Amino acid sequence: MHLTRERRPLLVAEAANRRVPNDPPHTPGGATPWRSTVGVQMRETAIKTGLFSTLRPKIAQLVLGLALAFASLLNSVQASGPVPSATFATEAAAQAHCPSDAVVWLNTNTGIYHEKGMRWYGRTKHGAYVCRKDADAAGDRDTRNGQ
Repeated sequence: MHLTRERRPLLVAEAANRRVPNDPPHTPGGATPWRSTVGVQMRETAIKTGLFSTLRPKIAQLVLGLALAFASLLNSVQASGPVPSATFATEAAAQAHCPSDAVVWLNTNTGIYHEKGMRWYGRTKHGAYVCRKDADAAGDRDTRNGQ
């Protein structure tokens, strides 16, 4: 078999200009008219069949339901725990209020208290010194992980 054309590698510029038979004409920017009309045809078909009119209310209802569920979950997580009536800014003031009871640091957002010597004693962003009996009576609880 005899080849009439010289076999050589195509240059990059030649490869870019090379056309395949029945290939649609290329427009500037690389998009072909065929590709740009397919999206329009699909959208028109969806509108004609009523796909958007039936899905849009259901999607909106689903999004609204998820937003409400997330908001209620967020409120329950951020709800502050019960706070005793006597809270103090300093440990000495709390000790003066209840000399026979232990003073604990109460995280007022979570309702969890930390004892002296623990990691978060006096260090949480929202908190106060309280008497342990007052915290227990208000429904607050001790930390479970010893921090």
